[in-house]
Amino acid sequence: MKKIYKLSLALATLTITNLSFAQTEFRTFSQLASGIVSINNNGNAVTNTRTYNYANNSFTPKETTTVNYNSINNKGDIAGAIYMENSTTLKQPGVKLASTNRWDRIPWFSTSNPANSTFETYKISPSGQYVVGNMSEASTIFGAFLYDTTTQEFTPIILDANSPYRYIRIMGVNDNGIMSGWVDYKENNSTGVRTPIYMDKADMVIHEISINGSQNINNIAYAINNNNIIAGYKEGFAFTYNINTKEEVMTALPDGLIMSFFLGVAENGTAVGYGVVSPGTYDAIIYRPGWEKPKRIKDVLAAHNIQVTESLMGTASSISDDGKYIGGFYNGGATAKGWTVQLDENTLPTNDIKTTELQLFPNPTSEFFSIKGLKSKIDAVEIYSIDGRLVQNFNTSLEKYDISNLPAGAYLIKISSNHKTTVNQLIKK
Repeated sequence: MKKIYKLSLALATLTITNLSFAQTEFRTFSQLASGIVSINNNGNAVTNTRTYNYANNSFTPKETTTVNYNSINNKGDIAGAIYMENSTTLKQPGVKLASTNRWDRIPWFSTSNPANSTFETYKISPSGQYVVGNMSEASTIFGAFLYDTTTQEFTPIILDANSPYRYIRIMGVNDNGIMSGWVDYKENNSTGVRTPIYMDKADMVIHEISINGSQNINNIAYAINNNNIIAGYKEGFAFTYNINTKEEVMTALPDGLIMSFFLGVAENGTAVGYGVVSPGTYDAIIYRPGWEKPKRIKDVLAAHNIQVTESLMGTASSISDDGKYIGGFYNGGATAKGWTVQLDENTLPTNDIKTTELQLFPNPTSEFFSIKGLKSKIDAVEIYSIDGRLVQNFNTSLEKYDISNLPAGAYLIKISSNHKTTVNQLIKK
């Protein structure tokens, strides 16, 4: 059974007798594996194994020749994975254009053996011209691909032997042929150390994104819109980056969250994703340019008298290009239960004037730090590594907090005071 919550808002126009109505709507789905992974301007969406029709509020199972869906655009084009011809086990990337209503096969690397290689189809561009994804060959080549649906041109993105990078992953693409993703340097000892990047198909040059001069660790440029605005996460903080203006915004953390991540961005710059409540437990977030920090989506809905019965909304995986629809899934991943939100132009305030005077000083530091600007008594201070592990905690208010025993790097400092929490980043030298 699908639950639908609606709120109608009467909006007066210039004449008293003429009223228009806008609507904010929240839908939650009771069946498992209904998690939305991509949504378009019509509210139509895909889960990993089904398509969703917003107007009819109904799901349709995938075709038997299809392995999974990953992305849908406004035309109804879908990118995902399909079975190779004459096989029920071997797979390859695929794209289904609404204009032809058939699945077209995207090639493997020319030297790949599908039996011992892997791939992931990530995104189809709004116009349907480009499809991007990742492809690995027998655990020796870790690359990506760009596919042009109009010319059927397949472009492998493989790092050569002289490249300083070990891996490259492409997660997003827009109609300009500009791609977003991440690379990993050969000099790093861990495959989890990543640098956000973008590339233009015109020259295929890798451009690194360094947000506010911070270290390039554990970071991804996840999504990109047609205005060349990238959304992603860096060192546990969600960020946006405008390629055209080079403007970068590293957002503050919502109260009660220890990390935040953006997974989708609309043309107007509205971004969605999730915040980490505790390792493995998430709550969906939304951000609009001009806000100091993202908001929990359930709080936005509550402000419009729509109550979410679940305590946490999990992950907002996608936002439509026009910013009108959001899709996601509760904690448990895309195989969990899903939900959608329809926004109207009055759902989100245009700015957020709330600021905080709280500061960590000195920052960076080598041994101690103090907390300045907090008027109420500190109840607890918890220190988390960038990957979300609790590495140190203090259950009392101190003039100075000793972190001399911690390795150098970036940390998230969670401060609890008067039943509220604030999270700030600290650099240990």
